[in-house]
Amino acid sequence: MMRAGRLRLPVTFARSSCILAIMALAPAWTVRIHVPLGARSRRRPFAELRAILATMRRFPQTGALGEYRHVEHFSLGFERFVAPGATATARVPVVTITTYMRGASLAEVEAFARTLADAHPWEHPVINCTGPDGSFVWFPDA
Repeated sequence: MMRAGRLRLPVTFARSSCILAIMALAPAWTVRIHVPLGARSRRRPFAELRAILATMRRFPQTGALGEYRHVEHFSLGFERFVAPGATATARVPVVTITTYMRGASLAEVEAFARTLADAHPWEHPVINCTGPDGSFVWFPDA
C-alpha cells in the first residue's frame, strides 16, 4: 500500500493515478478500440493487431505521455453482436487497446479514428474517444 494524500491506496491504483495526473496537466484524449483476434486467418491470429499498432505509430501524438512514447494498454475479452441477417449472437475474442492523444484537436482525433477504422478488419469497428471536448463513439459514415 502507498499513501496518496490522506487515503491509503493499493500500489496499482497509485501508479495508474500518475497517468491521470499527467493528463490533468495537459489535456488528452483517451482512444479505445476493440481488435478481433484471428478474424481473417487462424494461422496469423495477431495480424489485425499488428496492422492497428502500425497505424497508431504513424500518428506521433498517439501514446505520448511525458517522455514516454507508444503508451498503450491491452486487455483481453470477448465482443458479442448479431450480424446482419443472422439470428445467433457471435462471440469473438478481442484485444482492447487504450491509448492517449495529448494536445490533439477534435479534428485530429477524428482523422485518427478514420485511419484506425480503415485498418480494422470489420466494417463497423467500435472506437471510443473521450477527451477535453467531450466523448463520442466513432462510426463510419452511413
